[in-house]
Amino acid sequence: MRAALNKILYIRLGRHLKISIGFPALLVCSYIYGFLEIFAVSYISAALHEAAHILTAKRLGVTVSRVEVMPFGISAKLSDSIIKNPTSEILIASAGPAFSLTAAAAIFAVQRCFYFAGAAEHLRYAAEINAALCAVNLIPALPLDGGRIFKASLSKFCGTVRAYNTSLKLSRVLIFLILGAAVFLLLTSDFNFSLILIGVFMLGNLSYEHRAINAAAVKEFISSESKIDGKAVNITSVAVRGKTPARLILKKINFSRYYVAVVMDESTKIKKAVTESEIINALVEKGVLITMDEV
Repeated sequence: MRAALNKILYIRLGRHLKISIGFPALLVCSYIYGFLEIFAVSYISAALHEAAHILTAKRLGVTVSRVEVMPFGISAKLSDSIIKNPTSEILIASAGPAFSLTAAAAIFAVQRCFYFAGAAEHLRYAAEINAALCAVNLIPALPLDGGRIFKASLSKFCGTVRAYNTSLKLSRVLIFLILGAAVFLLLTSDFNFSLILIGVFMLGNLSYEHRAINAAAVKEFISSESKIDGKAVNITSVAVRGKTPARLILKKINFSRYYVAVVMDESTKIKKAVTESEIINALVEKGVLITMDEV
């Protein structure tokens, strides 16, 4: 059903580009109603913002699976739904806002230092839209860049899965606050509904983010042993009691490290050491309710 709906709502141009049918409709409307130039400036700014993400990702060895052109924005989807190096994810997520902020400052400086007959208004708008792209994307809510920076930073301390789930919870709170503020401003002032569109876009993408973390976590757990195939990896030790549910160890897993759980008795004497792979295999064979003593 979802695949059929995507075929209706999107036009595919090659393997890596999808264009929403709403985009050409909005393009035509912008021409008819006389705001084509403003529309073009907005989309070029958004495209360059995404290009900064794509170029940084490629420089760090992360490939882009596709680019989606939607009525109110452009989105680049990475081939890996989870980037296993938190530092790389922070750099990729920061590249877009950093470019937009630099572009806004440069355009503003050009506007102040030089006189362009008939183009002053468009230059001012270009500076404002780039500044807005930077500010909005730094909100610490998924799927925005600020949410990815927050999630990647948090994963260094509590593991990727837990960091992702914490980020999803924070994102829901922030999105509903944005939507609430937008509705309030709409009812009490001449505020336009662009903030509502941002909130709806973010809310719609949260379900995609949730599916992505579930799929990536399952894939990572299944291929856990491949972390140490022919390469050196960081090993993290976790001390637990024997009665600790084994499934809780999975929440601490960070995809850039390999985990070993040290099981202790009540007097804190070490009983055994269990690897990440052994825990996963035991959960598959014996069920999710087993304790570390049963692994």
